[in-house]
Amino acid sequence: MNGNRPKQDPPRSMSNLYSSVPNDIGALSERQQAALNLVKTQTRKTNELYLRNHPEVSIMINSLVRYCYCAFYS
Repeated sequence: MNGNRPKQDPPRSMSNLYSSVPNDIGALSERQQAALNLVKTQTRKTNELYLRNHPEVSIMINSLVRYCYCAFYS
C-alpha cells in the first residue's frame, strides 16, 4: 500500500491519514482500498458510457465553457 501514498507531504490535518501504523483509525485497510479502487473504476466506466451515449451533454458543457470564456475575456 506504500505505493499509493502521495509523493509530497500531506497537509498537517491529514497527516494521520497516511500513517503506516497498523491500527490507524483514519487509514483504509488494503482490502478497503482495493474495494474503493474497484468502485472508482466502475464509476468512471459508467460515466464514460453515459457521456458517449448522450452527446448533448458534451454540447452543453462546450456551450457553457464558451460562454464563460467570452464573458471573462470580453
